[in-house]
Amino acid sequence: MPGLELQLAMAYQSPGKDGTVAEIGVVGSALYRWKLGQVTLVPFIELAHYTGADGIDGTRRLVLTAAVEADWKGWNASVVGMLRNSYDNTARDVHDVALTVSAGYRFRFGLGVS
Repeated sequence: MPGLELQLAMAYQSPGKDGTVAEIGVVGSALYRWKLGQVTLVPFIELAHYTGADGIDGTRRLVLTAAVEADWKGWNASVVGMLRNSYDNTARDVHDVALTVSAGYRFRFGLGVS
């Protein structure tokens, strides 16, 4: 399907000499470039799962990110939402939510300002 991009990645951070455990993460994402006349919409979704998060044994983290960007004649605007759930054997569960809105302009020579 033209315009669709899929990615799968793995992250590994080795155990520290201070007793921290290895952090292992698996991430999958997808985006689609959708042309609507002169406007391009780019919806994006990503899911990441980590074990040993922050080097703490037994800690798991799940992060879901969803976004949409609109581009028109060098101008762009985006909205990004993120949900993060961390589960730790030694502390209470932590649930974060973040929302970002931005707008900007990309010059023809590649420099962008947001």
